[in-house]
Amino acid sequence: MESPSRFALRCVPLLLAIFLACGPGRAEAAPQDERLAGALAARLGRAPGGSAPGGFNPLESLDRYPLTAVSTYLLLGDDPNLMRSLYPRIQSAVTDLFAPARLTGPGLLTGDADESLGSGGPLSPALNGLACAELWSLHLVAWKTGAYEDALEYLAWSRRLSATVTQSFYVPERHGFYPMGGSGLPLPIETPAQLLPLVTDETLGLAARTRISSSFAARIEEASAAGRAPFEESGMWSDPLARPVVLDLLSTVPGARGSLGETVAGILSGDAAADDPAKALWIDFWRSNPSRRRGLFPDWSDYSAFVNLVLLLDRESVAVSGEMSALEAGVDSLWRALAPRTLDVEAFAQRIATINRLMSRIERFASLLAQPKERWRVIEEAKWRRMSPRTKRLVSETCPVALAELVGVKARLAERLEAGTGIAFALSLPEDPVLKGEPVAFTAVLESPREALSISDAVLRIGDLAWTVVERGAAASADPGTPLRFTGTLALPPLEEPGVVPLSASLEVGTAGRRMELRRRESVVLVPPYRVSIDLPEGRRFGRGPLPVAVTVRHRLDHDIRGTVEGTFMKELETTPALPARFLASASRDRTDLVVAVSPKERLSPGRYPFSLSISLDAGTIARFEESLVYPLRWLYLAPMNAQEAFRRGPDFQRDLFGRFSTGGATGVRWREAAGDAYDADGALLPGRLPGAAEGSCVLLSTTIDATARAKLRWSIETANTVSIWINGAAALPGGPAAGSAAPRETVELRKGPNSILVAACWSGAPGRIIFELTDENGYPAAGLGNELETIIDGFDRLLAPDPSPEAAPEDPEKRMRQVAFSLELPEASEVSLIGSFNNWDPAATPMKRDADGIWRAALVLKPGRYPYKFYVDGKTKIVDPANEVAEPDGFGGRNSVHEVK
Repeated sequence: MESPSRFALRCVPLLLAIFLACGPGRAEAAPQDERLAGALAARLGRAPGGSAPGGFNPLESLDRYPLTAVSTYLLLGDDPNLMRSLYPRIQSAVTDLFAPARLTGPGLLTGDADESLGSGGPLSPALNGLACAELWSLHLVAWKTGAYEDALEYLAWSRRLSATVTQSFYVPERHGFYPMGGSGLPLPIETPAQLLPLVTDETLGLAARTRISSSFAARIEEASAAGRAPFEESGMWSDPLARPVVLDLLSTVPGARGSLGETVAGILSGDAAADDPAKALWIDFWRSNPSRRRGLFPDWSDYSAFVNLVLLLDRESVAVSGEMSALEAGVDSLWRALAPRTLDVEAFAQRIATINRLMSRIERFASLLAQPKERWRVIEEAKWRRMSPRTKRLVSETCPVALAELVGVKARLAERLEAGTGIAFALSLPEDPVLKGEPVAFTAVLESPREALSISDAVLRIGDLAWTVVERGAAASADPGTPLRFTGTLALPPLEEPGVVPLSASLEVGTAGRRMELRRRESVVLVPPYRVSIDLPEGRRFGRGPLPVAVTVRHRLDHDIRGTVEGTFMKELETTPALPARFLASASRDRTDLVVAVSPKERLSPGRYPFSLSISLDAGTIARFEESLVYPLRWLYLAPMNAQEAFRRGPDFQRDLFGRFSTGGATGVRWREAAGDAYDADGALLPGRLPGAAEGSCVLLSTTIDATARAKLRWSIETANTVSIWINGAAALPGGPAAGSAAPRETVELRKGPNSILVAACWSGAPGRIIFELTDENGYPAAGLGNELETIIDGFDRLLAPDPSPEAAPEDPEKRMRQVAFSLELPEASEVSLIGSFNNWDPAATPMKRDADGIWRAALVLKPGRYPYKFYVDGKTKIVDPANEVAEPDGFGGRNSVHEVK
């Protein structure tokens, strides 16, 4: 008669299968389940009860994506005999996907441009994340059929591939996974499918995963608030057969609110049902089973290697009786330990102690197994010798894997303790990448938000390092609102390779006679001993002078190294210095600063000008960047305005640029040019900075494009406002779309000569920025377009003239002009200009003069008002007035000084 522990061990998988099959809505198999199961069995070589009708292929996705094992386990998993007979074909179907011709150097799958199985497209985190889930499912299929050696090997393969996928596609600066193009640069493609690596990832720490899910949720909220689709309809995500699979797998990943799958599904309006009955059968199968978390990832998946190891030893009857009983009891204790979703301190401490005893048992088993003269204590030698070399190897190799799994189980138990008591251990590590060789700063925090937690001693361990947080006998506590904190630095091993470095941390706490071991898995991103960043200190918007691109190379070098900056710019632009340019990274400094000035070498058409920079050290590329500069359209504006005037009479107002109107409850309203500070660093117009454009109102925007020849172009607008657009008097976007929409790119034909563009924009609350673009069919600025309003519009100077005062009106003392003196003590400067709202931020308008004391001075005559300003030093640097404490944000991440004339 079997022992209770052995009986429990053998029944766990069976109980799981029964539990899954009889879950909510699955007391009996749904019709689509049975039809898909029949089609899958026929596909794999056996059709119980007949085969699928000719030409009826509900499993088309299996030809496009690695989903054979996933589908087999979910559809046929309740019939172990059928799975056992089909297992060789399942195994072959999956492993054939990883033929050398399909793989890149690190073992990643290549695919088509649509992220399906194939070749020629960019390396995809979606396809490879799905491949990890496929290998994981194959290990479950092997477990179901009793092929425990295969199960252990496929489990290890899944975990190796998952680590490779994370290292290859994770971009910490963007908090996500991105496809890699041929240049090795991440492609700016963001869809839910790109998050599939998170389904099996065990490399990223909890904080990194939280940042990814939070960034993902924030992107959805921002897009939803702006009324636009949060994701691109591209790749796997655009395939109606793949989308429900993506959502289901993401439902296994915790998110900012529920699972990531729930987060995505919450913003979908619902896909239309497929017309093809075969495709509809597949889609309905996934829709009717919104979460398969318990199916593909049961609770024991956290210690799957240990379960398969014990099952393998049991099948071979090779472990001595007492040892086998102890290991079986260990599986049973793990199952029971993870069953509750919340734990109190006492239950948590008991479970940690149980796991520690089991870990000691496994360590002893592995140690004795490695000693031929001592092996008899845990193994029956005769049976061990009859085992195959492969099975012996897997038994030996799985012991340390099982120990690592149990450390992960401790982290799961810590989550349950937090759910039950609020007691939580957190380890804060740098979000930004860390240079190899630099110390890593950390902060450990122990919180107890519900009641005070007295602490008699505490030790923090990260990897092989340890710190005493509370000396034994020195009383401390973690109180509600006052957590226990400990800060320090750690050094990563010098042989640690750049990439995501997983760190296992524990806080061992003595409290009220109990020992609590709080585990947490975190990670840092390690980069080579140099880090490169670029900055656009004056924004992306071309004005009157060159735009600086600042390159900073941070390094820790033991000798000087020569480097190179290379770049690719559109033909209309030139750089100073000319690229490629050489530089020297000195070992005596920890950073090298470079500035590349970009300027037009001919008249620019309005639009966005992309460029790329690459930085090399010792002939090896260490960083690549893709950015863009913008030459924005210049706009005239008419405000204030109400919605009826803007949307119904807009073209009438545009026909008379020099008229005066009564609009928006005001009189004498006329067209004016938007000043330079009404545009942000990206060239977007900010209606809130236009005088008269108050909250809850509207504005008319007008501009004129001079085309050297007829041209068919594409226009687009991005804004959170409600807008209408007229081009050459014809409605291009009539009536205004719903607030917050971004119009798709539409085609328009410009005539030779002047072409008028009119935008009516209204908003409730604060106005949103407006970006209107005209591009060629490839999305680049169209050649031969001019936007120099002063030469295109006859009498343009009349728009700049101040409003004349009524002749009979007495002088208003509030509008009397005052002389204002500005000064800057900066004797080392070679030239300084005063720029501000009073001179349209023109560096050439108000040059300052240096006196004998080295103080730069200028005087202006100004009306009463509030004037933001800066000093423009040596033609490249803008600084605030150090003698003036009054300042405000400049809209570009910096500050403007402010002078008020009374």
